[in-house]
Amino acid sequence: MRRFSLYPRRKIFYVQFYNPTTRRYTRGRSTGQTNRDAAAALAAEWLRNGIPEPRTGRRRAIDELLQVDTIVNAIIASQLTAGDARRIMDVLRARGLVEAVAAKAGTAFEPLISFLESFWDYEKSPYVRERLSHGQRIGRRHCYDMGRLVRTVWKEHFGEEKPLGEVRKGDLAAFSLWLKEGKNWQPKSINTAIAAGAVAFRWAKVNELTTTNPAEGLMHFSGRATKRGVLTEDEVRQLLAEPWPNLRAYVGNMLAMSTGLRLGEVLAVQVRDVAEDRLHVRHSWSEQDGLKGTKLTGLPTRRARCQEATGPAPGAETSAGTPPREARPARRSAVDYGS
Repeated sequence: MRRFSLYPRRKIFYVQFYNPTTRRYTRGRSTGQTNRDAAAALAAEWLRNGIPEPRTGRRRAIDELLQVDTIVNAIIASQLTAGDARRIMDVLRARGLVEAVAAKAGTAFEPLISFLESFWDYEKSPYVRERLSHGQRIGRRHCYDMGRLVRTVWKEHFGEEKPLGEVRKGDLAAFSLWLKEGKNWQPKSINTAIAAGAVAFRWAKVNELTTTNPAEGLMHFSGRATKRGVLTEDEVRQLLAEPWPNLRAYVGNMLAMSTGLRLGEVLAVQVRDVAEDRLHVRHSWSEQDGLKGTKLTGLPTRRARCQEATGPAPGAETSAGTPPREARPARRSAVDYGS
């Protein structure tokens, strides 16, 4: 079999090289010659010394080109699955030949917002099921908060149609700057919003649903958040001395200010948690999760300074209808986590 074959096209001769593996000739390549003998001489020279690449001028051996031709023909002839396509794309990306690719009709073609909304749906998310099946904690409230970020700022910035596979690191960097400069968000809030997508992107890549993680290597925001004002002891006394028409609100605020409990821990306090000299913090509560264990459950007893108010809140009536006593500081007691 001849090593190459020539044919004319619009007065220019093209050359095809024979591939012994596929037993076929390669696609035609222009010699730039209008004379057949000159074209044949050039083709023979290419066989000996390699074909110069158009941009770099570097000569590439014919054997390399025939290897590529064999690979391309194998892909064309094979019945590839989505998994096979992802493996091929992973190799191309690892060699730096492509930036991001996506398998047709795969997760990467799903709209970004739709994917993120499903990812943070506590009842339907495979990510949530995976964590729970491995004994890891993830709360409904956390999923609700992340989903709310997706439905608000993510949807506002990216729209509803952008495919997941088209999201690039630059898109996420622009999104984070938009939150900072356009929304005037604090660093911690920006990082949380980015995490609503970054966690999903990482999970999708690990589970081979996508070939890239656009959030990988994305720079986080740092810096001091705006300083929050803290009431002085005198201001606390004045606040608690004011009329409180809602006794539950008074007790909750008094408990939070005197013990440092989180809102969910305050809402979860039960009668059995109140001891003579301490408060047992066993649970937290939210509308999404209901009653659940605290983040510190199972740890050794932690003690914190707290003050105790005697008597009902100012402005509230006792069961006998008599005016209540003013709240006054009392002895220090302990807060017991996880007992």
